[in-house]
Amino acid sequence: MEVLTILVVIVAVLSAATTNAIVQRRLLASGRGWFRSTVVSGFTGFLAAIGIIAVDFH
Repeated sequence: MEVLTILVVIVAVLSAATTNAIVQRRLLASGRGWFRSTVVSGFTGFLAAIGIIAVDFH
């Protein structure tokens, strides 16, 4: 892998983790249940990572 690609993947993973934390906290604070908030935050973080990686490969 190229160095730039490795850096982009690292940024994508960190962004996904940050997105997960923010979404999880907001959903849990709204009282909608831990399972739904876990699924939604995981999906949102996954989309954030895919988006960053897709921009790099475009």
